[in-house]
Amino acid sequence: MRTLELEADESFDLSVAASYMQNAPGYVFDVVAGATILKAIRLPPKGAGYALLSVSQSEPGSPVVIEVQGSEIDEVDLKKLKSRVEETFFTSRVPLGLRDLLHKDPALQGLFLRHGVVRPVMYLDPYDSLLWAIACQQVNVAFAKTLLLRLHQMIGSKVLSTESGVVPCAPIASEVASLTISDLRALQFSNTKARALIETAEAICSGDLILEELASVGYDVAVQRLTAYFGVGRWTAEYVLLRGLGYQDVFPSGDLGLKKIVAKLYTLQSPVAEAQIREISEEWSPYRGWIAQLLFQHLNFG
Repeated sequence: MRTLELEADESFDLSVAASYMQNAPGYVFDVVAGATILKAIRLPPKGAGYALLSVSQSEPGSPVVIEVQGSEIDEVDLKKLKSRVEETFFTSRVPLGLRDLLHKDPALQGLFLRHGVVRPVMYLDPYDSLLWAIACQQVNVAFAKTLLLRLHQMIGSKVLSTESGVVPCAPIASEVASLTISDLRALQFSNTKARALIETAEAICSGDLILEELASVGYDVAVQRLTAYFGVGRWTAEYVLLRGLGYQDVFPSGDLGLKKIVAKLYTLQSPVAEAQIREISEEWSPYRGWIAQLLFQHLNFG
């Protein structure tokens, strides 16, 4: 087993992220055991090896402990994992201007007093964010979770057994690309979702789509590249940017849950247009991703 320590900001509390991941339906392939987050990861080449990633923290402000056990992992991959954990949980200092924004906006101030500053929580694997964003298009989140678990079973992805229970290995692009639309239709994916999953997976396998590279090309280019694929609209692209790629100034205005809570906070009349939500969210720039997480936190915990 390899163990690393990641220095965190004095206000960082991993248990908040762990609680969110445990209650939010989108983290299908992450297991939370107490305040420890477990993730089965694939290792090169082509995801042939498996390892168990464990992320924990003894108390707020203390170093984050990263443990990797299982298949051999080299120093390069270990360094990448450490960096990914840091990015996923935003362990560094909170932006100074964020607190000022939360204090000045009367609609947000109550949420801030209730929940404090809530750091964005990403997926440990960017591809998981794309899988979830496509699966939950126009269906309730419980059914979207069922769809991905069925996909896991069809592919026959491995599970890792731990003292805390079973940790499923998320499907990887090469496995999804090997399926047919008929395969996915048999699991009750719509034709649109089936085609979107397969075509994006094929693009990843061919190198035409490299999710990690989109993290540094800027919002407009990243959205343009993602929405070029069948079945990937603006909401899906923005969700991937926010949850998979760490864009801090993205607010998925088409999200039904976010639309409802923004409408309630600002007493907007129904029906609320996406453009109206987007206009309001522009006032939160450059912290729109942080505000989105605060609102998601409120949706999950009230």
